[in-house]
Amino acid sequence: MESIHNQSEFDYHIDDRDWSAVQLLVSELQEELAERRSHLLYRLAAWSFALKVFKRIEGERIVDRQPSERDINYHRAMLGFLKGCGELLLHQFRMHQEIDPKVIGFGFDNLAATVESLRISERMWYGDMTKARREEILADVFGPESAA
Repeated sequence: MESIHNQSEFDYHIDDRDWSAVQLLVSELQEELAERRSHLLYRLAAWSFALKVFKRIEGERIVDRQPSERDINYHRAMLGFLKGCGELLLHQFRMHQEIDPKVIGFGFDNLAATVESLRISERMWYGDMTKARREEILADVFGPESAA
């Protein structure tokens, strides 16, 4: 039986406009958080979706290739914003009484772990560790040839 859709129709390729897509999602999320128009569950879902798109672009633009200065600037700003939103949602989720994590499949521990992962990622990419210190740690862990 022949497939109705060719798989290549669904392939997703990153292009220069993709930081704009993340920026649009982030701006919608910022509005939702500021105005608290929607239920917490909606804000969690919007944040989770924005984070998923961000991670995909991060992989393609920052991890898999040499990032441009523009990529680094967008990445740093979006990472910081999404981390901050996650921390705010974590606080709101902790105080919320109406959401049963068992029902929604996204518990407090999941959210806390995701936010901590963003904190670690931000420190890893943009922390204040000097190049000399980084090389020293790499040499201690993996041997002198790894720091070169």
